[in-house]
Amino acid sequence: MEVRRVSLRDYRNIATADLDLGARFTVLFGHNGAGKTNVLESLYLLGTLRSFRTSDMGALVRRDCPGSRVELEGYDRELELSTRLCVR
Repeated sequence: MEVRRVSLRDYRNIATADLDLGARFTVLFGHNGAGKTNVLESLYLLGTLRSFRTSDMGALVRRDCPGSRVELEGYDRELELSTRLCVR
């Protein structure tokens, strides 16, 4: 499956992020603490329904927020099928 878009709301230190990913590869860069690993963790979360950093799902919610949302839009070229996955 080709991941085309990732949307994050109140996830870890990220208030809002909408990332359109390239068809071949995407490079994440930024200062320490900017949220690069949080983006990777959100993709892992959607694939496995767990974090690779903690078993406490409450730690994934941004401080002072009631909840968080991670959404992925993908496309399977073989099946010609669009998919949307969401974890709240």
